[in-house]
Amino acid sequence: MFFFLRFTYDYYFQVSNKFQNPKLIIKNGVFLFIRLMLVMAMAFYTTRLTLYLLGDEDYGINNIIGGVISMFAIISMPITGALQRFFNVEFTKQEIPSRLVFNTSLRIIFYLSIGMTILYETIGLFLVNQVLNYPIERTYAVNVIFQFTILTAVCNFFSLTYSSLLIAKEDMGVPATVEILMAVMKLVFLFIIPYVSIDILIAYTGAMLFVGIFQIVFYVLYCGNKYKESHFAKVRDKGLQKDILQFSGWSAVNAVAGISLTYLSNILINIFGGLLYNTAYGISQQLSNAVVSFSTNVLKAVDPQITSNTVAEQNSYRDHIVLFTVKLCYLGVGFVYVVFLIYGDYLLGLWLKNVPEHVLEFCRVSLFNILVTSIALPLRTIILATGRIKQFYLNYLYMAIVAIILMFVLLELEFPIITVMYLILAAGIGYFVNAMVIVDRMTTLKVKHVLTVVVKSTITLSASGIVLYGLSSFFEKSFFSFSGVGLLTLLAVGIMSYFIVLDTTERKYIGELLNNKIKK
Repeated sequence: MFFFLRFTYDYYFQVSNKFQNPKLIIKNGVFLFIRLMLVMAMAFYTTRLTLYLLGDEDYGINNIIGGVISMFAIISMPITGALQRFFNVEFTKQEIPSRLVFNTSLRIIFYLSIGMTILYETIGLFLVNQVLNYPIERTYAVNVIFQFTILTAVCNFFSLTYSSLLIAKEDMGVPATVEILMAVMKLVFLFIIPYVSIDILIAYTGAMLFVGIFQIVFYVLYCGNKYKESHFAKVRDKGLQKDILQFSGWSAVNAVAGISLTYLSNILINIFGGLLYNTAYGISQQLSNAVVSFSTNVLKAVDPQITSNTVAEQNSYRDHIVLFTVKLCYLGVGFVYVVFLIYGDYLLGLWLKNVPEHVLEFCRVSLFNILVTSIALPLRTIILATGRIKQFYLNYLYMAIVAIILMFVLLELEFPIITVMYLILAAGIGYFVNAMVIVDRMTTLKVKHVLTVVVKSTITLSASGIVLYGLSSFFEKSFFSFSGVGLLTLLAVGIMSYFIVLDTTERKYIGELLNNKIKK
């Protein structure tokens, strides 16, 4: 991550364009990297502690209720990408006052949150009480945590406008700090909950609600103090509001596809498999979210400038940084995936201590899906920046529909529950191919450029996997052998990436950098 920041500064960013600010990218990257390391470490321990406190059954209940909440967040999810895109674009063009952009966005959030709550309290309640599979004696607790989780989702939704403003301003330190504080608070609550006399599952979701309230209050106070445009005013731009909602309309197509794959599949797993499979699915998602955060943190540091330079038609700069980001994300996530293939059972035991059934297989498939997604994310950013998202999202929706139908049919035919994960993976591969083809048609970045990076990186990761497997066969699985073999494999990835993945200019830069370090 730090090498990426230094490299982009010296190699790509020696420019004077006002939309290309290397120092800001480096500053934001450092904040995001620190957040990534701290939050990931705490998230792994928090998951282990949560599983221990709740037990397999209550953990599965919490996961499936969270799935219902996320599924009906279909109203809020489309606006997420739309707001960030419009904040970035309008701050670049400077044609509309930023205060007008913020207040128009806040009004949209308010009205959509009402619609979202209505869905929760009608269709959501019906699913919770009539469809989901859980022990009858847990009905009261399930309904209480459902209400708590609704309130948490609404708080997170209102935080969206403020976090979008901060990211567009490239003030990444604040969201990073807030996320670290929230992770610490969650961990502290987990230590306190066993001493509370009420139902542990209810206490847990109540604590998560408190964390959500803290987030929105922090953002309101900070932004209100630093950015005048974040002050609420009775102003709005109907034209801008229409544009945001229209853009969100197509984003809704993407949200439907993503929600269907992630949460309808979770419900199908519950119906055909039961809570233990939901627990395995939930843990695999926790691991995947932690790993994909590497890619999303890299992207957060460069997304505003990718969008700005797309709008400003600085295509060469944008294409260079996107390709290098693809290399870094694919190799970083790929290294984790290769290590997990060999040491997955050991790492899960170290993480969870008592590993529930089916978790290892679920995690392996889920991580491979994240590996594919890591390549698609930078390409998606370009598509969003152009504003021409219709075909991209429609194609993904078609793939999701086919995958969901196949899930239901195959589970009815008594195929293994893991089939659901493989179908999600197939849709993820389709998502990447779709993004690559759309980018090729709309921009100067071509399929051959992306495929060249992917093929070279795949060769590097495959060779590294062979090295890891060969080394691991000589030692028993322990923390010492894992650390030593992991470091040697990381070294192998670095060396092979130097000769296979990097281009001539990149290798020249690294050579000069190493020579200077040696001389010093």
